[in-house]
Parts: sequence; C-alpha cells; structure tokens
Amino acid sequence: MAGTKVPNVELPDGDQILTPDQVAHLLRITKRKLMREPSMRDELRPFKIGYAVRYWMSDVTAYLKRQTEAAEAANSRLARRHLRRGD
Repeated sequence: MAGTKVPNVELPDGDQILTPDQVAHLLRITKRKLMREPSMRDELRPFKIGYAVRYWMSDVTAYLKRQTEAAEAANSRLARRHLRRGD
C-alpha cells in the first residue's frame, strides 16, 4: 500500500468522523457505556467503515445540545415548583 494515493474527500458541511474513543472522551463516559447504552446508540447513530465503528461530529454536538436543553428545561420546572411552594 506504500505510495497509494487517497483522494481528498469533502465531508458534508465540514463534518468530522470520530472514533468511539474520541466520542467517549468528549462525553466524559467510558467507551463501554457508549457502545452498550441503547439510548446513546439510537441518538448518536454509529456507522461502520469496514469493521471500524465511527460517529459523525455533528451527531455528537446535536446530542449534547439536546441533553443541555433537556437539563435546562428540567431545572426551570424544578425552580418554578419551588417558587410556588415558597421553598
């Protein structure tokens, strides 16, 4: 394979392809949890290149945004509940 030229491929919208190790590091979880947690597999949509599992960076950032929005919504509901009770 030495000297084989690989054509430059333009990824959609400048997206990046990440390994499971990179995604686990970004999410600050173990690779095992990333690979085994069904809800993460559904939301992050891994794909394969040969035998290698990969993820799109855009899927990871969208997942983080959804998680942040859900946490903020839960916090605001909790704050409203405490205000009503006078806590």
